[in-house]
Amino acid sequence: MLNAPARILDARTIEVAGEVFRARALVLALGSEPIHLEVCDATFRQVWNWDNFFIAGIGTTSASGKCLSVLSAGTAAGTPVQLLQCNGTVGQIWYFSGGHVVNPNSGKCLDVGNALFTPATIQNCIFTGSPPKGQIWVIR
Repeated sequence: MLNAPARILDARTIEVAGEVFRARALVLALGSEPIHLEVCDATFRQVWNWDNFFIAGIGTTSASGKCLSVLSAGTAAGTPVQLLQCNGTVGQIWYFSGGHVVNPNSGKCLDVGNALFTPATIQNCIFTGSPPKGQIWVIR
């Protein structure tokens, strides 16, 4: 498991000879802004710390000690994902499998839909055929 700062990149990112093109990264929420996908811009808002089974936002001082969390540890498809104080509850546990970021409590995948700025939610994981593009991630 990764134990270092990393970017959680949308799989539609194109990398050629170490250069990243059209990269999109999961973005730390600020204030009332939801966690969402944006074009990579090398800011700390797009850096996360995957620490064992927890994804901690390290991008801003206000995010210190906060983790990626399923709202109220919900299990229904469409439940929003937010940034909350790390507390080790089931809504904050994630694992990476086959390009998917999965919350085992719900059995659902982190999903950002198909457009930039779409709020992150959990959705039914699709591992075969053509998984939704908003569910496939690369950790770098």
